Amino acid sequence: MVYFVFDLDQTLADLEDADYKTITTYKNNSELYPKLVKEYAERETGPDPIGLLRFGLVRSPFLPAGFKPYMEQILQLKQLGICQGVIIYSNNGCLECLHFIKDVIHMILGVNDLFCQCIHRKYPGRPYSKIGNPPKTWTELKMLVETANTSCAINRFVPENVVFFDDLPDHKLRLQPRLTYVTVLPYKNIRSDSEHAVELRDIIRNQLQDIAKQNNINYTAMNDTSFINLYNMKVLESDARTIQTILNRYTSSDTPFSSASSASPASFTSPSVSPSVGGKHYNYTLNNRLKQKKQQRKRKYKKNSRKHKK
Repeated sequence: MVYFVFDLDQTLADLEDADYKTITTYKNNSELYPKLVKEYAERETGPDPIGLLRFGLVRSPFLPAGFKPYMEQILQLKQLGICQGVIIYSNNGCLECLHFIKDVIHMILGVNDLFCQCIHRKYPGRPYSKIGNPPKTWTELKMLVETANTSCAINRFVPENVVFFDDLPDHKLRLQPRLTYVTVLPYKNIRSDSEHAVELRDIIRNQLQDIAKQNNINYTAMNDTSFINLYNMKVLESDARTIQTILNRYTSSDTPFSSASSASPASFTSPSVSPSVGGKHYNYTLNNRLKQKKQQRKRKYKKNSRKHKK
């Protein structure tokens, strides 16, 4: 039986500081916490999503017609006895956040047993340091799963039965023979008000303007959510080559989503604006622009510091 192991940050979800504060505040309140989970679950699957969860993981009115969310596919594999369960293996130090993401996905799916273990940065048995993240290794993961009193430990936990998804390509887990290591596009919540999200929106908006100009479309006539839809389609386009390709190995059914460029989100304002424009260079360009922005902030900070010293 296969085990699907997911990193948390920028793989399953993108948490903001406000999310951390809200989750940790309500986690131990038995009356308010379920209401918080329900609220997030309803928002994520409604017409005005928060953008917390990776686009495509769960149902959304903005998904292309015929697309089956990844977590629904994994749940079906579990019900067929092909998948043992899902594990979160993260260097995020907030265990409450791991459980919250698990609970929101469970609420959306209407189950409570798809995820069988949440491993955070300070999990007992992991080497913890305030500086730097502990390495993710096969020896550690195997030990933490097999010694935990969870349903994850029921069947053989061996490399050939494990698929690991992470937005970072360089964890030591990748060195384990026969283990499937999948690097996904880092997911960003571009709906938030954080400085990072604002920069992302600016970059994507510029790309959208260029695409609109190439297709003789009046950009100003497009609605405000177009750049969010464009980004989400880029995520799906990338995930079709990673997450969906892996899931197709375990099912004999037709591919639920084989090409992002052939499907359009429900609210995309013009079919002429192809979400596949930019293709494989999109993530490279996006990351470079973000690095440039970060370097500009550093230079500005140093310049201001020198002024104050004078």
